[in-house]
Amino acid sequence: AIREILVDRRTAWSVLTGSGTGGGGAAVEVRVGAVAGMTATPALAGDPGATVSFPGTLAGIRIGRDYRLRLADGTDQTVTLRGVAFDAVTGRTRWTVLPEALSFAAQTVTVLEATLAASSAGAGGGRIRIDKPDLFGGESREGGIVGDVDVLMGGPAQGANDYLAARMGGAVPAWRGLCSLVLRQVYLGNNPYLKPWAVRVTRVLTGEAGVLQWYPEKAPIVPEANISDAAIYIALDVSGSMSGSRMAAQKAGVAALLREIAASVDPDRSNDIRIVLWSAGVVGAIERRNMGPADYTALEAWMLGLSNSTSGGTSFDAAFVQAAAFFGGGGSKRRIVIFVTDGEPSPASSVDAALAIIRTLPPSDIFGFNLALADTSATARIDNTPVDGVPVIPAGNSQALVASLRGAFGNGPDMNPAHIIRECLTNRDWGLGYSGAEIGPSFTAAADALHTEGFGLSLIWQQDSSIEEFIGSVLDHIDATLFIDRRTGLWELKLIRADYVASSLPLFDETNVVDWGRLGRRAPGDLVNSVTVRFTDAWTDDTGAVSVTDTARVQSMGEVLATTLDYPGIRYQGLAVRVAERDLRALSAPLLTGEIVVNREGANLGPGDVIRLRSSRLGLEDVVMRLSEIGQGDGRDNGIRLKIVEDVFALGATAIAGGRRPSGGTVTQPPRALTRRMVAEAPYWLLVRELGHAEADRVLADDPDAGTLVASGERPSADALAA
Repeated sequence: AIREILVDRRTAWSVLTGSGTGGGGAAVEVRVGAVAGMTATPALAGDPGATVSFPGTLAGIRIGRDYRLRLADGTDQTVTLRGVAFDAVTGRTRWTVLPEALSFAAQTVTVLEATLAASSAGAGGGRIRIDKPDLFGGESREGGIVGDVDVLMGGPAQGANDYLAARMGGAVPAWRGLCSLVLRQVYLGNNPYLKPWAVRVTRVLTGEAGVLQWYPEKAPIVPEANISDAAIYIALDVSGSMSGSRMAAQKAGVAALLREIAASVDPDRSNDIRIVLWSAGVVGAIERRNMGPADYTALEAWMLGLSNSTSGGTSFDAAFVQAAAFFGGGGSKRRIVIFVTDGEPSPASSVDAALAIIRTLPPSDIFGFNLALADTSATARIDNTPVDGVPVIPAGNSQALVASLRGAFGNGPDMNPAHIIRECLTNRDWGLGYSGAEIGPSFTAAADALHTEGFGLSLIWQQDSSIEEFIGSVLDHIDATLFIDRRTGLWELKLIRADYVASSLPLFDETNVVDWGRLGRRAPGDLVNSVTVRFTDAWTDDTGAVSVTDTARVQSMGEVLATTLDYPGIRYQGLAVRVAERDLRALSAPLLTGEIVVNREGANLGPGDVIRLRSSRLGLEDVVMRLSEIGQGDGRDNGIRLKIVEDVFALGATAIAGGRRPSGGTVTQPPRALTRRMVAEAPYWLLVRELGHAEADRVLADDPDAGTLVASGERPSADALAA
C-alpha cells in the first residue's frame, strides 16, 4: 500500500488524512440516495471494472469520485465510479466501478459520497483525491496540487489503465509487477517546472503474486507507540471469558501502551483518551482530555487497579455506545478506536448493532484485536484498517498484546525480519526460489520473538547487490544466523539471544575436545568503548544517529575509542539505541575467540548453538561459547571443527553502556606459571630464517661457538599475550 505522497518534500496526501479539503481536514460524508434492487458482478477478462446495475436512475453522482455503498446486509463497499450507462429499453442504469472483484446480490443499497476513511482505502489500489491547492502557497505564490490519482498496485490481474489508454491510444501496458501512480489531469501548481514527487510505500501483508503473506498476524511491526494530536477510544472486553490471566495480560498490555504514548507524545499536540470496559453493556470508563504526564499516570494506575475477575456477555455494540460523545469533544484530532475482544459476539446481532453505531461516527480508524480467538470474521467487520488485518494475540501474553496494539500508531508498520528473509528464500521471481516446504519451524519461533521485541525493519532492495548480500544485511540488523540443518535439509533461522540456561548447556572439556587449537582474547587496542548507530528516521526519512558509551571503559582506557555502524533498516530511535547497546556489549569486551576440534559428541551442534568450555589447564571454567561455523571432517579425520566466540550474554551487564562491573569480578585471569615449556638452542636454519644468510654467517665467523636460545611454552590461559 502507499502511505504518503510527497511533492517537493511536502505531504500532498497520506493514509492518515485521506483526500482532505484544502488544508487536509476531514471530508464530510454526504448521502446521495437509496436504490432498491442494486446488484454487482465482478469484471471478466478485459472488462474495465465490475458492473453495478439497478432499476431507474440516481442523480448527483460524478464519474471519477469515490462512493460508499451501504448494503442491506450490514456491510459496506467502497467503489470508484469509472463509467455510467442507462439502457432505455430495460430502464436500468449500469455503473462501471473499481474494485474489479466487487460482487453482491440484489438488495437495497444506500449510496454515500465517500468519507475520509473510504478515500484513504485507495492506498491499496484504486483512486485517491489530492486536494491541496495551497500546498506551495496558493494562487499568490506557487499554487498546490489538486486532482484524482489512480494507484496501480501492479497485481497479476491488473488491466490497462483507462485514462492512459484514452490519452495514449493503441496498445497500453498494464504495468504489472510495478506500483505506479496515474495522474488524471492533476493541477500541479503555478511553476513552469515539475516539482519532485516521492511516495512512501509499504508491502507487508502481500506476498508473491499478490497472495496473503505467510504468518500475517506477525508480519507487521511497529516498534513504539508514537502518536500526538489524537482522540483515542479504547474499548476493552471484560466479559466472563476474560477472567483471570487474559484480563491480567490486557491490563498490563494497555498500561504499557499508555507509558509508551506518554514517553513520545508531542507536548504541544496533546491527546484525548477514553477507556471503556464492556461486556453485555458498559461496565466502567475513564476519560482524560488534552493530556499531560499526570493524566497518563492516572490512566495507567486505573488500568492496573482493575480486578482480574470479570463477568457478562460479549455484546459488540456496547463497546461503541460512548464513542460519538467522546469524538464530538475532540475537535479536529485524528480519531482512533482500539477494539479488543476474546469472544464471538453474543448475541450475533450485536455486530450489526455496532456497525449501525459506527456509521454515525465521524471518520475514524478502527483497529480490531482478538485475544486467543482464531475466528476473526466478526472483528473483521468492525475493523476498517486493512493494513494490519485483525491480529490474534495469545492468551495471557501482555508483551504480544502491546506489540500488536502499537500497530494503531506510528508512521506505518515495519516488516518482521523473519518474513523478509523467508520471502528472499522463497520468492520465485527475485528471490532464491525455494519452496515453503524447505523452510524450517525455527522461522515461526523467530517471527514470534522479533514481533515481541518490536524489531521491525523497512528496507528497499533494488537488485543493486546480490540477494545473498541483502539477506546478510538483514541478519546483521537482527543479530541472527541462517543455515541449512544438515539433518533435515531445511532452512533454519536462529536469533542470537539470551535464550538459554548456562548450567544446562553441553559441556566440552579435556574428555571430548581433541584439539584446543588457538584460543585467545582480543587485545585491548582492538576494543571500543563507544558505538554510534546510524538509522533512517521514520518521520523525516533523513539519517539519524544515536551514540552509547561505556563510561567505565572510557575511564579505564583513558580515551574514547568509537566506531560507527550503519543500520538503514531501523526507523525508530528507541530500537536504534537497543541495537547500539547490543553492539557495544560485543565490541567493548575482550571476548574469548578461537577454533577447537571436538569428537563426535559435537555431531548434533549447529550454527548459533551455545556450549560450555572447561579446562583447568587453560584456566577455563564453564565459559559460555557460541558457535559461528562448524566443519564436519573429511572422512579420514572425523573430528568436528568448531569456530567459537564467547557469548556476550554470559557477561551480564559488564559491557552495557554506563554499566558498572560487579565488585570482585574480572574478565581476565591473573598471571599463571607455564606448566609446559621448552628451552633449546636454535638450529642453523632458524637462525638463517630470522637473520638472513649473510648476518648468520657473519655472527658465526666472528664467534664459531656462538649460539641462540629459543624459549617456548603452552599458553597458560586464554587471555595470556605472546611476548
